[in-house]
Amino acid sequence: NRRGMFRNTQPIIEFPLNIDIDINYAQVRISTCNVFTDFDTTLTLLDDTNTEIASDDNGCVDAVGRSLIILMEPESGEYTIQLGSAAAVGIEALWDIRIDCETSEPTASPTTADPTTAEPTTAEPSASPSETPTTAEPTTAEPTTAEPTTAEPTTA
Repeated sequence: NRRGMFRNTQPIIEFPLNIDIDINYAQVRISTCNVFTDFDTTLTLLDDTNTEIASDDNGCVDAVGRSLIILMEPESGEYTIQLGSAAAVGIEALWDIRIDCETSEPTASPTTADPTTAEPTTAEPSASPSETPTTAEPTTAEPTTAEPTTAEPTTA
């Protein structure tokens, strides 16, 4: 936030604004929409070549005529904010510019499941399964490390 006194002898007040490339901004709001600012303002945003990027007069939609600029996904760089008065003469008033930044949510990194280590079975399924489970004779194969299942048998 920046605050001060506005006088018509200095018709435009300028402030630097640096938008950092390392932060993914979804939105940057430059505003005089607050009770401290007590006059009809104008806001202009210039890029580093002094080209106008955005401007506003009365964007706060209030009786005073305060201004609001909203930048969606701005590029990084050096900018200049210009604060002015919409009144032609005789202004001596208070101002407060607020700059609020909203960052984009980071994307979640993909996750993968660990591969299974259980050995495949070699038993052939029966051609016609029975209604009740049967118990096979024990084998001499090495035991596996897979956890036993607890699911009930299903019927077709």
